[in-house]
Amino acid sequence: MRILLIVLAFGVNIHQKIIAQEPEVDLQMQHYQTALQIYKANSYARAYESFSRLQSEIKDVNSLVAINTRYYKSRSAMQLY
Repeated sequence: MRILLIVLAFGVNIHQKIIAQEPEVDLQMQHYQTALQIYKANSYARAYESFSRLQSEIKDVNSLVAINTRYYKSRSAMQLY
């Protein structure tokens, strides 16, 4: 009986460690990378729209992603005019 409890506890502990190691996807970073690829493909109107949408989703306006988003949004606008 003790052996069964030890094996069960060990198995649960291993399962929790495996779940903890699964990568978590940051959606804002994915949207930023997508918008940046659009910008680099010289599609400035679509990039401007993507960066505008992303800028409205960002909560921390002083984060590095927010600063880069504003920068590339401005660069897209400059390329359009």
